[in-house]
Amino acid sequence: MNVLIVAEDHRNDQYILRPIVRALLSQVGKPHANVKVPTRPRLRGLPQVLNRDNIRNVILLYPETDLFLVCVDRDGRAERRAELDALEEYVAAEGLLRPGQALFAQEAHQELEVWLLAGHNLPKDWSWRALRAEPHPKEAYFEPFAVRTAVANGVGGGRKILAEDAAQQYAPRVRRLCPELAKLEARILSWIKATSVT
Repeated sequence: MNVLIVAEDHRNDQYILRPIVRALLSQVGKPHANVKVPTRPRLRGLPQVLNRDNIRNVILLYPETDLFLVCVDRDGRAERRAELDALEEYVAAEGLLRPGQALFAQEAHQELEVWLLAGHNLPKDWSWRALRAEPHPKEAYFEPFAVRTAVANGVGGGRKILAEDAAQQYAPRVRRLCPELAKLEARILSWIKATSVT
């Protein structure tokens, strides 16, 4: 199965998304899925990711893809889900996908870095509820955590090693602490069962 992830910031987000999505796919019985975060077109920021022409171009550029995932930050904006629903509806209405393909758009609550943090034992004085509610957890929690764990100078500001470690805790921790991932997992599993994708 070929999976392509469209992200807001390819440079950093890829290090979180690849291992977490691979772990999710293993959970639904697809441990050998080919997961890519494309470098072209080089989309930067939410407006470019939600741009319908850009999404159309991505779909046309990667016809071998079975599953497109659009993964963005919620950033404390309640309307983000509606924006992603509208994007999915546009793709369906325009008939951009061939039979057997799917596109699911998912917002991280509140930023992708929260998915990474969910897989780690955090400082005892941190509240998970406060972390999830914080509109900018990257600055408030992820960056201090990367410094505390001495990986801030690593690839992706520490994202690569921390996300790979978090992915090992996907089933017991990450999907439980981040219910949006559990919902995405359920959607993907339903699609796999309906299409028998290999």
